[in-house]
Amino acid sequence: MAGAENWPGQQLELDEDEASCCRWGAQHAGARELAALYSPGKRLQEWCSVILCFSLIAHNLVHLLLLARWEDTPLVILGVVAGALIADFLSGLVHWGADTWGSVELPIVGKAFIRPFREHHIDPTAITRHDFIETNGDNCLVTLLPLLNMAYKFRTHSPEALEQLYPWECFVFCLIIFGTFTNQIHKWSHTYFGLPRWVTLLQDWHVILPRKHHRIHHVSPHETYFCITTGAATSGVEWAFPTPATAPSSRSGGQRSQQEVTQSLPSGNSLSGWLNYPLEKIGFWRRLEDLIQGLTGEKPRADDMKWAQKIK
Repeated sequence: MAGAENWPGQQLELDEDEASCCRWGAQHAGARELAALYSPGKRLQEWCSVILCFSLIAHNLVHLLLLARWEDTPLVILGVVAGALIADFLSGLVHWGADTWGSVELPIVGKAFIRPFREHHIDPTAITRHDFIETNGDNCLVTLLPLLNMAYKFRTHSPEALEQLYPWECFVFCLIIFGTFTNQIHKWSHTYFGLPRWVTLLQDWHVILPRKHHRIHHVSPHETYFCITTGAATSGVEWAFPTPATAPSSRSGGQRSQQEVTQSLPSGNSLSGWLNYPLEKIGFWRRLEDLIQGLTGEKPRADDMKWAQKIK
């Protein structure tokens, strides 16, 4: 198995008895309980999703290659960049929603889709022990509808109509590809040894989420840097934690120190992702949480904190 980080990044306020019993990682009581909820039915759904998804990807890719024309190259390049950006934002939106709202006890979606997010904050290295099917099954399920729609167009539209649609379909295909592999990219960002050279190069070039960058999100209470698909070589951790040196943790009631966060992260200044910094700068997620909390009365990350504080 590829080596993985051992840095949960949790900073909960527990009393001495709780702290003596609590163990972050696979030994954590909440992590064990959540892992046990992974069912044979869920495994079957993931297998079916992966098989159907990659069959459709291969089918659609062949048709796109057959329709390729040199004159479409500028629009195709633009579509690739736009697809990566939008996939990054959508990954953040889904990640934020599942981290912040809902409960494992919700019918159908709780155990199937929210459970992995709760487990991941308690045991961040669990994802490195998941195989390809468990890692990518849910993302493959999400991208099935747009892949089916694209395949339907290739089967029913005339060649002339497809030529007109070609740049758009390339954009949609790139968006689907980045979306499909988002959790695989996320897994790689938690894996520190044994990665293929081409993966580490993509991370170093900030084409996909860098390992150093994602560790910002894994500082409790996990309320920032939700986008997990791409990365860009721009500024550093101070973007996420601007001066003054102690920025209040608005939902947890405590404070997190910029110095403490910086010391717990790896050295280096190329930490910012394509969208995480601008979204953090304008307070996008905090404003959205305030709006939803004001309308519903629900507290952000309440279920996430409940599982993190389980000690038996």
